[in-house]
Order: sequence, then C-alpha cells, then structure tokens
Amino acid sequence: MEPLVSKHQCYFCNIQEPLQATSDSKRFRKLIEIHHICEKNQNGTNEDYNLVPVCSNCHSKIHLGLIQPIKWYFTSGGWKLEWLDVNNTHQFGKPKVSINT
Repeated sequence: MEPLVSKHQCYFCNIQEPLQATSDSKRFRKLIEIHHICEKNQNGTNEDYNLVPVCSNCHSKIHLGLIQPIKWYFTSGGWKLEWLDVNNTHQFGKPKVSINT
C-alpha cells in the first residue's frame, strides 16, 4: 500500500527530513515524527489512515490541542486531512500558509 503522504515531510509546516544518512547519523535526531490520530492506547493502529507525519514542533502543538487531526479523505486531488486549527476552525488539506509562521 502506498503511503497517504510523504513520511519525510511535516504535513503542517512542510519541513523535510534529509533522505540520506549523514556520517554522524547516530547523533542525528529525526526531524519527522509520526502522530497517531487515534492514539495507540485508545486502540489506534499503525495503518496509514491513522498516521500523520509531523515535525516535533507541530507534534507538540497537536498534543497541546493547538492542532487537531481528525480524519483522512481521498479526493480527486489525492489524500487530504481534515483537521482543526488553533481557532477550532475546520480545515481540509494542507495549510495554505505554514502554521509555524
């Protein structure tokens, strides 16, 4: 199964993780983390439809309730995520402007 979106780029702010290891990769901290929409301790799975690639900054915002991923939808334009922003406004798809600005 193809991933819904790139697992090497934050869905919300577009920060990308280097695709090649560096010589000091053992000390390299991953830039992109995977957030479970339905947390594993709430019977969430590791299936692509339950995962959102995010940077550590956006991941913190999710756990603080500033971003709330809801559900993936398949559209004619590809996979899009429904989510709530800091104002509790429904959003659909990638942000028009990076949420870290």
